[in-house]
Order: sequence, then C-alpha cells, then structure tokens
Amino acid sequence: MKALLASIGILFAFISGGNAIECEVCSDRASMDCSGEMVTCDQTVKSCQTAITDLTIEGLDPIYNVFKSCSDVGAKDILYRGAGKEGSYQQ
Repeated sequence: MKALLASIGILFAFISGGNAIECEVCSDRASMDCSGEMVTCDQTVKSCQTAITDLTIEGLDPIYNVFKSCSDVGAKDILYRGAGKEGSYQQ
C-alpha cells in the first residue's frame, strides 16, 4: 500500500510540473550548425526551432547563419527561397 501511495505521489509530481520541453539554444553566423546549452522552455512552447539561412551572391563565398531556440511557431518545415540576377537566399 505504501508503494502504491509513493508511486501516485511521484506521478502527481510529474503532472503538476507540466510538460515543459528542453531545447538547445545557440546561434552561429559562420556555419550551418551550432551547439549550446539546453534550456527548459515555457509551458506554452510545443517545439524546438532550428533556422538555417544561406545567402549566395555571385563572386562571394556563401554566408550561412543558424539559430536554435524554443519556438511557439505552429508551422514546421518551412522553406523560403528567393533568387535574383546575381544571387539567392533561402531559409
């Protein structure tokens, strides 16, 4: 009986703590990946976000940026691409 009560107590401790997720938070303005510390997100956050940008201009080296953080953005796997006469941008 004591074991059952202890198990129920532990269960309520997890439930009352909510379902907060942990996400890696970092940014790097010179590559397509980064690493950083894990943070506990707000209760409203449902996912982690990784955004990678690639800017290519004719005659120059590509410019990359990566950002990782908690996200409350509903859309996932978004691709944005723009192209011009001398270059392109995608995220």
